[in-house]
Amino acid sequence: MSTGHNIILAIALLSGVQFTTYAQEEFPLAPRIADAFIQKYGDWYYMTGTPCPGDWEMQWVGLWKSRDLVNWSGPMLAFEGDPRDRPMWASEIHRKGDEYYIITTCNTWNPGNTFMVQKAPAPDGPYSFYSFLPKRGLDPSIFVDTDGRSYLLDSEWIAPLSDDWTRITNDYVGNRANKEGPFMVKSDNDYLRFYARIDPTYYMEMEVLKADNPYSTDYVEQGEVLTGPWLPGHGCITVSPDGSELWYAAHANTDGSWETRALAIDPMRFDEGRPVPTSRNDQPKPAPSISRTVNLARGKVANSTAFASGHEPHKAIDGDKSTWWEAVVTPADTIAPYLEVDLMGEFLIDGIAARTPDKKKADAEVTVSCDRINWSAPSSDRTARYVRFTPASPCRIADVEITRVPYHIPSRGKVVASFSMTDDVKFTVPATGLYDIEYVVESRALDSSWALYDNSTLVARETVANTGPAGNNTRIISFDVPLSADRVHNFKLVPLSGDYTIQKITVYSQK
Repeated sequence: MSTGHNIILAIALLSGVQFTTYAQEEFPLAPRIADAFIQKYGDWYYMTGTPCPGDWEMQWVGLWKSRDLVNWSGPMLAFEGDPRDRPMWASEIHRKGDEYYIITTCNTWNPGNTFMVQKAPAPDGPYSFYSFLPKRGLDPSIFVDTDGRSYLLDSEWIAPLSDDWTRITNDYVGNRANKEGPFMVKSDNDYLRFYARIDPTYYMEMEVLKADNPYSTDYVEQGEVLTGPWLPGHGCITVSPDGSELWYAAHANTDGSWETRALAIDPMRFDEGRPVPTSRNDQPKPAPSISRTVNLARGKVANSTAFASGHEPHKAIDGDKSTWWEAVVTPADTIAPYLEVDLMGEFLIDGIAARTPDKKKADAEVTVSCDRINWSAPSSDRTARYVRFTPASPCRIADVEITRVPYHIPSRGKVVASFSMTDDVKFTVPATGLYDIEYVVESRALDSSWALYDNSTLVARETVANTGPAGNNTRIISFDVPLSADRVHNFKLVPLSGDYTIQKITVYSQK
């Protein structure tokens, strides 16, 4: 990596207040990833994609973790494939029930298959092989519709996916030349398919389908939704920790080479059920919010059974109480009319209410889900991404309010101590509480790991995957380590496996 380079990269690092611009020589400490895909599960974010720098011999899946979309720990090794699976790239993480799945592109030895699915009992893993999915392609994505049916997308096609995610149940359809990296959002019952346009340049576009299901060739291009420097394209949409904002995650590319792709996120919003076009720039911008008390439904997306003209689902979450969603019920309907709100991430919810245009409580059954497949009544100990209102009788809903359980989302505080492991590591902390321990690491193996002791007490155990060519570093964070103000702390690092060098350890307080 050359130094003295004046190219700057707008990404989220270290600051709990705003995004900062970084010189190219500082770039090795960024989350090095292409094709970023982020999911919020409870109070944590998990990110998959294509670890960078890499090469066409890569045969592993990386995983990153964060609490604030700013400070990322990783890559950790989520799954190591067979040498015959090379290359592996563009991974996505998904939840179904209480299990987690990663789907990735691989050049597998199994003829006619290029998508591999791995499975784990928790988002952190460990992941094991689950299935191959047929069809030559790249950049797979899974979309679950409001009816609970699953679909497999790739760079050019879409096909229905079996309920267990082990096979497609009908042939692929579609032919979308010069596009890659798709992901799908449903809004006002329309299917919004986002993708990276790769000719003549690289940016994020969207197309829309008005149909009963997404299995179709009739998508209509709507134009760019994210453009600007560093080629934004293959990515996803995620939500801020407090639920008040939406953000695009799509890698930045400072000079067009494989090695310089890294995570960049850009604010986005929906208006009238459609994304407002966004232009990426190199100016500092606020970091994702962690402190607002908000109505989680506001500004997200909504869907329903059939609705009356001019009374689309988004009218129930637009903040305007003079507009409303109104269902259309016909004798042929086989399911009760419902309104569904997608929060775009999971939250522990403590309040759900729906009101009619005359400000009365809507008489509706409420159910919640994390995956659109498994639905249940709300409870105080389960997170939810989707909230569904099923009225007892035909009604109008003008205002939906959803609030999360009060929770202090920690942000990065002051540096308490910073040292290399060659130092005589003794320090104190100003107050008893939880601290974050950050390691700057260069790893030459996929399974590097170590244990951190405070005097004789084990306080953390961490792993890191390969960070690429010599000299490339990444960050690994031990989150929420309890430290006492009543004692002198003495850290000792014990190697467990792999081949790595820890350049620096920094202890941060939490705010």
